[in-house]
Amino acid sequence: MDAIWFITFFIGFIALHLACAWLDHKHNWQFVAWFNGEVSSPFQTSRTTDAAPDNALESRIQNLEKIVTTEAYELNQKINRL
Repeated sequence: MDAIWFITFFIGFIALHLACAWLDHKHNWQFVAWFNGEVSSPFQTSRTTDAAPDNALESRIQNLEKIVTTEAYELNQKINRL
């Protein structure tokens, strides 16, 4: 009888964890981080995390523009065309 309760509890715990992970992904909530004590509220979403990838993308584009506009890159392209 104890084994049945343990298995039921274990399956319920896994189902709860999967549901929280799905809610985290679907609604950008932080239930798993909240359960681990990493955040104080699971429903607060930071706006800075949304802006960070844009800044990283901008810096990458600027870096690529620097590489492409250098004279060495143009010379290498001319040599490769020959």
